Amino acid sequence: MKYFAGLFSAMLFFSCAKEKKDYKPQFTTVTTTTLHEQQDIGVRAITIDGDKVWYAGSMGNFGALPLNGGKALTGVISKDTLYPEFRSIAQTKDAVFLLNAGTPALLYKVTKDTKHNKLVYTETGEKVFYDSMKFRNDDEGIAIGDPVNECLSVIFTRDGGNTWKKCHALNSLW
Repeated sequence: MKYFAGLFSAMLFFSCAKEKKDYKPQFTTVTTTTLHEQQDIGVRAITIDGDKVWYAGSMGNFGALPLNGGKALTGVISKDTLYPEFRSIAQTKDAVFLLNAGTPALLYKVTKDTKHNKLVYTETGEKVFYDSMKFRNDDEGIAIGDPVNECLSVIFTRDGGNTWKKCHALNSLW
């Protein structure tokens, strides 16, 4: 038994040795860029798009920072006097989608050149709070939020984010 324990310990020690791999980054330097010089911004959501990092955050702020040099894109979205607190971001090949936390839920489609934005979904209610959003491909996307009236909040699109519909069939699962 003593020999078995020693043999087992040796096998465990040598089998757990880490294999050395050479890591080569896709970019050589990272420079910091001030997102907005006139105010602090709380970034709450990011997504990688090739050589850019798209972000969304507090007070309606959003934009893209280049990883390999180039110009940063920045923008601010407001609806009347409301500046959304963005918490979710998703993308297709042509646009990024920004979704705020709380009510009213506001979902914006922003072209990747940031020249055009469009409010594509609104939802009001005391407990409305969307948490996450993802596109499966360039046409189909989903956003999920906290339950309201014992029903999980789910909205989806099948047309590239131009229109969104609330899914009401999930309440039968609870």
